[in-house]
Amino acid sequence: MDPKGPSTSEPAPPGYIPPGVQPHSGYPPSGGLPPPGYPPYGPPPPGYPPYGGQPQQQQQQQVVVLNQPTTAPAPPPPPQLRGWSTGICGCCEDCGSCLYGYFCMPCMMCTVASQLGENCCVPICLVGGHLAMRTKLRTQYGIHGSICEDSCLIMCCADLSMCQMYRELRHVGR
Repeated sequence: MDPKGPSTSEPAPPGYIPPGVQPHSGYPPSGGLPPPGYPPYGPPPPGYPPYGGQPQQQQQQQVVVLNQPTTAPAPPPPPQLRGWSTGICGCCEDCGSCLYGYFCMPCMMCTVASQLGENCCVPICLVGGHLAMRTKLRTQYGIHGSICEDSCLIMCCADLSMCQMYRELRHVGR
């Protein structure tokens, strides 16, 4: 063995301390694993005895039920869905709404948005705002249909759709 220590190809013998290094006498050592024969750092896991001590006794806990479990009430039956009060081409039934929509569609959009509790910018500035308002109107007033139907109708006949929404809100008294 080399007097300066083991070579890089040989493992260090147990207990070897390189020259110039002070042996560590304190516990726990600064960093790394504990020295051989010492328990791991930290408190023992729950239910294990403390280091070098007797097992801890488990305390009995009493559970008090404040509310007895019950079954949830049955959900209400779905509302009866109805159709629109006028068809998509119902402008002939209400010439006033047709003229209002034809000459000032942005004003009609703002009116419908306000009656639905939305900002006037929703149908004019937001992409999909018209669709969102039509779906909201259908949902609030129990009108059957689907988002897909609404979307197709708006893509093909957006102005007629808005006029239909305006007439429907007048029909329900808004």
